[in-house]
Amino acid sequence: MKKNLFAFLVIAFFAISSYGQCGLTITSTDATCSYNCDGSATANATGTPPFNFYWDNGAISQTNDNLCAGTTYSCMIVDALGCSSSSIQVTISSPPAIMFLPDTIHDETCFGTCNGDATIYPTGGTPPYTYDWGNGQTTQNATNLCVNSYNVYVADSNGCLYYHGINISGPQQIINTHTLSQPTCSNPTGYIFLSTTGGIVGSGYNYIWSNSATTNAITNLISDIYSVTTSDAVACSVVDIYVLNTSDGPNPTVNWTDITCFGANNGKVDTVINTTPVTSASWSTGSNVLLPYPQDLLPGNYSLTVTFSGCNGYAQFNIIEPPLLIDNPEIMHNYCFGDSIGNVYLMPSGGTPGETFPYTFTWGTLPLNNTSIAYNLPAGTYPVTITDDNGCTLTENIDVTEPPQLFANVVPVDISCHGFGDGMVIINMTGGTAPYYFSLDSMPNNWTDYDTLFSLTAGLYNLYIKDANYCYLPHSTFTIVEPTPLNVTYTQTDPTCADNDGVIHLTTTGGVFPYIFNWSNSAFDSVLVNLSQGNYDVTVSDSHGCVNEQYFYLFPSSVPAKLWGEVSYSGGSVSPNDAEVFLFGVSSGMTQIDTISSMINSTWEFINLMPGNYYLKTNILNPALYPNVLNTYYDSTFTWSFADSIPLVCNDTVYLNLKMFETTNSNSGNGSLSGTISMYVTGKAPGEPVPGAEILVEQEPNDVPISSVATDTIGKYTVTGLALGVSYMLLVDIPGLPLMSTYQNIAFTATDTVHNNLDFLVDTITGTGIYASNLNYVNILNSGVNVNVYPNPFTSNINVTIKLDKPEMVSIDLFDALGRKTQSIENKEMPSGKNDIVLTPDSKISGICYLMIKAGNSVYVKKLISIR
Repeated sequence: MKKNLFAFLVIAFFAISSYGQCGLTITSTDATCSYNCDGSATANATGTPPFNFYWDNGAISQTNDNLCAGTTYSCMIVDALGCSSSSIQVTISSPPAIMFLPDTIHDETCFGTCNGDATIYPTGGTPPYTYDWGNGQTTQNATNLCVNSYNVYVADSNGCLYYHGINISGPQQIINTHTLSQPTCSNPTGYIFLSTTGGIVGSGYNYIWSNSATTNAITNLISDIYSVTTSDAVACSVVDIYVLNTSDGPNPTVNWTDITCFGANNGKVDTVINTTPVTSASWSTGSNVLLPYPQDLLPGNYSLTVTFSGCNGYAQFNIIEPPLLIDNPEIMHNYCFGDSIGNVYLMPSGGTPGETFPYTFTWGTLPLNNTSIAYNLPAGTYPVTITDDNGCTLTENIDVTEPPQLFANVVPVDISCHGFGDGMVIINMTGGTAPYYFSLDSMPNNWTDYDTLFSLTAGLYNLYIKDANYCYLPHSTFTIVEPTPLNVTYTQTDPTCADNDGVIHLTTTGGVFPYIFNWSNSAFDSVLVNLSQGNYDVTVSDSHGCVNEQYFYLFPSSVPAKLWGEVSYSGGSVSPNDAEVFLFGVSSGMTQIDTISSMINSTWEFINLMPGNYYLKTNILNPALYPNVLNTYYDSTFTWSFADSIPLVCNDTVYLNLKMFETTNSNSGNGSLSGTISMYVTGKAPGEPVPGAEILVEQEPNDVPISSVATDTIGKYTVTGLALGVSYMLLVDIPGLPLMSTYQNIAFTATDTVHNNLDFLVDTITGTGIYASNLNYVNILNSGVNVNVYPNPFTSNINVTIKLDKPEMVSIDLFDALGRKTQSIENKEMPSGKNDIVLTPDSKISGICYLMIKAGNSVYVKKLISIR
């Protein structure tokens, strides 16, 4: 039986009393059948609990059970404050009763043929329907019906049972009433006259006699056995046999015994009584003697012919076999596994029933049972023997069944996200009798055949289960778990003035691990680093798809640094229009120009500086006013390789007094020198000019510049006013490029006051640095020297191959990224030919370095990278 999960809601009325407000609604469950009283109604009260319930049928509980279909019930409530609700009515409904449309009936065609059939047409109730005709047939149409009245029982899917009557009619049996007259041995004067009733008369009956006559009367007969087939208008027929003996001759009488049991074939002739002596005899069995009498006869018609004095006498008899002894038991099987309520109703037929006790019964059960009914049987096989009045027996084994044991696999599905209330339970059933019905303790009077119950909140539940036969499982419990809220906490570090060091660190708890992070900047981690100022949104999801959205804005936590100050020399401050301050930044170990600023109001200023190391250089724009002042790096040095770096961090404001480097010797003389500085292309050929490179002249051996100039737009420089009789050396200063070779011991005489073509090449291809380009250094690699250096980058060792056309003095030195010599590795004469050397640089060297190889007048510089 199936009940609805969700009962309908009756309109609620509310009553207002002086004590407060209360109200009432009623939900109901319909009766299963129109004649059943298994409906229920539940009162749902509002107000101040506890409540008292008053039903018009005397019930006082919240739920009123065993309510009849088609009946109206009413209820009112009173709450704890005395508030009374209005009386609410509810009518218990049910599916409509089963009704029957006109039947289709075909009666029996001839008497005793049992070939009638009937079809019924139920409507209403709750389809589908089941049928029981009481004769073993269980379909909507029954066949092979005899003339009789039948009650067919029809049940719907709710088990509601109705019966419907059917009548099968048929024609009456064809009966011949005969009148006969015997002949004599010498005269054929016998006759047989038939009077027929029954059947379907129509235009009359048809007769076919064994002597070919076709009327109801035959005459002029001798003694013999005559048979006739009588047919009615619809070809229903009956066969009759008549024995016609003479009045003055033999007239035998046969006494016989019919077959005792179906299939026994034990019919026999007991005695023969003759009215005259017998001179000969013959049986239809083939025997030509009177004795012994025929035995073991099959069912059928038999005859005896005897002769005396030339006159024949006849006897005819029919050996009858009883019908097969059969049983059509009605079995009521057990509804539930383990029950002992099975019943068997034996319904034998056939055989030879007795008058007082048609049949006797012997059960193979304990205690012994000798009735046609066996009660309270558990599942099993029960042997029984049925015996008729002739002692014929039928032994059968009757199976009483039970459904398989009812099992439930209960699979609770926890709530996906905190507060969602979407828990559910999935029930997988086996055994019992489908369909199955389920109820939770939150709805004890509502059953559903849905095997998945939805919208469950967190908690412990009692689950009740029954099958279609009202077999119940012991209630089971399950728990629906609700995950804790998906909670996201965070720490936020705003970026500094570097603008890329902000951090957002999320800590996620609750929900169901693992977590997924989707950031607005396409990141997928719980920690974001290197963040600049701006908006950052994140959606945090757990494995159930629960989400928590967070929104962040990072503000800068500090301001860029500021570097400012003044420029001074021995004569005081340098005027604003007479100097220019350059700012250089350091990147990847190389120095590069970052900002240029002119002095304003005797001070200089650089703002919005990111954290890092910086260099400052001051150039004098009006050298004539400052004859002994050189362009100067901070702090008072004349080349970038000896300059002091200035470390800055966010929020720094640094004041510096840039003291200009001043020479101690003034130029006085007629000596001059000039040259160009160009970019290296290939084969030492000059390329683009390098303007703005600074040339410093040192008077040896003091190693202190006495003069400086800068190359013009075509890379040209000229230094004049150099004293005679003194040796000089040139320094070239280009920020970030080391001076790898230069011109030394430059001297002027009275006859030799000019040195031209003191050129330099700036190489950023084969070996980063500045190289003197004169006759002493005609090529970085000349035709007499070939150098190969590998690997690059290196970890510990460097392989060097030097091919010489002739023996040469070879020196190998290592310089750091700033052009400072850090290690002298080799200094020896090497023979001509191929020379292989394995170098092991100092372990402290890391990053960019330069390897300088001098072979005779050739110089080779290779930029290397150490990756230790």
